[in-house]
Amino acid sequence: MIYRRIDLPKEAGYVLFLVGIVDALIMPSVLARRWRSPPP
Repeated sequence: MIYRRIDLPKEAGYVLFLVGIVDALIMPSVLARRWRSPPP
């Protein structure tokens, strides 16, 4: 992948990159919706 320190094909690097972007951009809003505090 980056600088060939991990012996994986270039396509695996792209997949991991896309999964990381989705995780960073979409998951916080999904988790925020699920973790609403109950009314007092």
